[in-house]
Amino acid sequence: MTITSHRDEIAAALNSTSSAAQLEAIARIAANPAAPLAEAVRDAILRCLGAESKSVRRRAAEAAARAAQHDRRLIARLHALIDNGTPRERFCAAYALSLCGGGALDLRAAAALFEALGDADGDVRWAAHDLLMRLGAEYPPQIRAGLLAIAESGAPDARKMALYCLRDLAPDGPDVLRAALSAGGAANTHVRLASLAILARLPAFRADASEAAARMLERDPVPGVRRAAAAALGLIGEGSPGVLESLGRAARDELDSALSRAARAALIRIAQGQAGRK
Repeated sequence: MTITSHRDEIAAALNSTSSAAQLEAIARIAANPAAPLAEAVRDAILRCLGAESKSVRRRAAEAAARAAQHDRRLIARLHALIDNGTPRERFCAAYALSLCGGGALDLRAAAALFEALGDADGDVRWAAHDLLMRLGAEYPPQIRAGLLAIAESGAPDARKMALYCLRDLAPDGPDVLRAALSAGGAANTHVRLASLAILARLPAFRADASEAAARMLERDPVPGVRRAAAAALGLIGEGSPGVLESLGRAARDELDSALSRAARAALIRIAQGQAGRK
């Protein structure tokens, strides 16, 4: 078999509708990443970043990243795909760039990753979270601003994920508090739960955070949110009379034993924290 026919065979497999054939061709590229890629093969493996199969997309991103160590033209092609590809291609290109090292993943990928926070696939959402953590360490103001915008007005999945990103980046500021307070009144249960995850991590705003969590403990219509609010109050550690009264009522709840346990645990944690500060 000639080199040309070998390359044509790989390109044809990558362009096929068979996931098995695509994965086999990708494996051949990954096994020898230093081998020069023909333009047709380079085009085909980048098209695989938009494949229906999640396995094909992931393996193609990994193989493209390995090949990019020897063919830097792929880095430019991946950046171009972030600008012009479909949402699926944009995210997979960002993922591939994250594997390339050497600063290949930079602020140009932020928009694609923000977009991926609202993806229907939870694995994609959390992978985008992880990559935004990396970018957030290098570009704090830009990533923080983008996350705050989504946390305030994004679609439910994206809003929830933006709140978790803000929590894990640990920015303790009034803008984050405002986003959490706003999310605490959202119609979506998961957004409200994410707001509690933020409120439990704002030590500079304990009074505001505890007031909001106590309000959710008292009023939220979803039992799971009330239980999470009780747990958040224990983490916040603010032992104001209002908080203690709310937790005391919840601890005596005879209809929701899980809520009662969570409230009792929070009261114990607050008491231990107060004793430790004396």
